[in-house]
Amino acid sequence: MPPVLKTLLAIVGGIIAGGLATAAVQKLSHMAFGVPEMSSNATYDEIAAIMDQISLAAKLGVVVSWAAGMAAASYCAAFFAVHKSLAAATALAVMMTFTVMNFYVIPHPTWMMVAPIALGLLIWLAVKRYCAKRET
Repeated sequence: MPPVLKTLLAIVGGIIAGGLATAAVQKLSHMAFGVPEMSSNATYDEIAAIMDQISLAAKLGVVVSWAAGMAAASYCAAFFAVHKSLAAATALAVMMTFTVMNFYVIPHPTWMMVAPIALGLLIWLAVKRYCAKRET
């Protein structure tokens, strides 16, 4: 298989793994802390009011799920790719983009918007070290 195709498939696979990791951790968080009832056509203001009712532990669970998704995406992409750093950076950037897009749909406290960016940078530093060891 050509190296570029293998790297591209690794990126896509990493993003899928990141999405599954995010969903799994959020499901565990919802089971542990519960989620308030919300109608499927809730307005932005109604969602904001519901976010105020959610416990700190549940909000931390969401942040942990984002970090788990970013880590899973970048590590999986790096593991299977030929161009490891490129694949890891791309998968991580896509997962961070998905997280930031979430901020436009659901109102979040400021600390929840800053935390995944900081965690994403820490994950990148860890993945970069992983890639450096594997690419030599």
